[in-house]
Amino acid sequence: MDVTDKLQNNAPLEKVPQREVDVIFLFSQIFKNYEFTQIKKIQTQFPDCIAYRKTNSGLKEVRIEFELESINFNTHGHNPEECDCIVCWEHNWYDKPEHLEVIELREHYGYSRRIWVMAVGNNYKTELQSSDNHSWSVPLKSHAGDIVLFYYNAPESCIKDIFVINGQYSKENSGDWTVRKKDIFANIQRITELHSPIFFKDIKNDNLLSKSKMIRKNMQGRIDVTNEEWQRLTDLMIKKNPGIDIELSKFPLQERS
Repeated sequence: MDVTDKLQNNAPLEKVPQREVDVIFLFSQIFKNYEFTQIKKIQTQFPDCIAYRKTNSGLKEVRIEFELESINFNTHGHNPEECDCIVCWEHNWYDKPEHLEVIELREHYGYSRRIWVMAVGNNYKTELQSSDNHSWSVPLKSHAGDIVLFYYNAPESCIKDIFVINGQYSKENSGDWTVRKKDIFANIQRITELHSPIFFKDIKNDNLLSKSKMIRKNMQGRIDVTNEEWQRLTDLMIKKNPGIDIELSKFPLQERS
């Protein structure tokens, strides 16, 4: 989670939440959107909050726990049976108990998913192709829900796989792709494989993409792609791979502030 990023100009908080109290404040601005009518109490012990919610059978008391990231609920050792709802900035606990509702606030404050291009070296190509699900090194500023386009270094020199970051962030020992001793890992899941890849020459010869960081950085590192660039890449991918628009449409973007 990148705590330096600003929210939209009309958001009641300048930057993304850095503490649970920030989450509580943001929730107080929108809790009625979820049929909550009144806060009964906020407390220091678990769960953090009891609130009244409108249901078909009348008002119901809902037990709420506030977290910066939903996975922290599990990390803190809370009992899911003693809570009804997690309110968090970012939802990244995808194997949570089914009964436990998660309200992710970043969706409400203009913090859209990002698109990343990440290079894959020869030592990791086979591993990436071996499964649709991995624990993989991801950009520090990434979030659950972001999309990763994997660029296979030479001799392939192409974007070949598209994954979504499912969350479950952790810090682990790095591989040989970085000088850092520790790196950020997350669960990723394949959206689709491009049977007709987007080659480096396709990007270099495109009027828009040729001016992007992808070219300036020679497709190396972890590159944050703009919405405009992503739209152009999407057009190229659909043109070469008819039918993948159905899969890509499941991951819409919002305009960034």
